[in-house]
Amino acid sequence: MNDNISGFRDHIKCLNCGVLEDIDLIDAKAPPCHPDPDNADFEHMECIACYGPGWETNLTAEQMQTKSIAPHLKPLYLAYFNKVATA
Repeated sequence: MNDNISGFRDHIKCLNCGVLEDIDLIDAKAPPCHPDPDNADFEHMECIACYGPGWETNLTAEQMQTKSIAPHLKPLYLAYFNKVATA
């Protein structure tokens, strides 16, 4: 995805807070009022801070730190990776 306004490539805005972040670090979520979240159209894209429990990525800790363009989210990625690594 291109964001021609910002000049960044492969980045998307969180639909909740508006932060611009790498597409691999934004997760799709069912709309909050959807009656059947397991069968919802997952088009609501949220960052790790807004998503809450259930946010996922298949990136390594180093990849998350390198790809992120939102410095305030980097500690959340490290915490996520530490939690997944110890699970």
